[in-house]
Amino acid sequence: MGLLERLFRKNRIKSGNEDDISGRCVELVEWEEYIKKLNQSNHYVSRKEYAADIEKFADVMKLFISMDENDTLDFYCNKHGFDANRARETYLSYQTIDDLVRQANDKYIS
Repeated sequence: MGLLERLFRKNRIKSGNEDDISGRCVELVEWEEYIKKLNQSNHYVSRKEYAADIEKFADVMKLFISMDENDTLDFYCNKHGFDANRARETYLSYQTIDDLVRQANDKYIS
């Protein structure tokens, strides 16, 4: 790793056996972890409980959706060590959060 790379390592995480993930892709990983936590909840999840988090991630999701629509998502993800298909799945989970929570709630109730 070069000197400049060490100086500007902010916003990088190490994710298991994956390469370093950087840029706004870090926020996608945070969303994935958040969704996993919601799915593993041992209580009924109300919309009020996750509404603030939807707003927190709104800008990054809009960015990735826009990049995908403008055919720059693959380039950006490749540059920042993140799989573009995984990015698509992640923003799709954001777009369908209500359905995902409903499924988790149904699982909890039954």
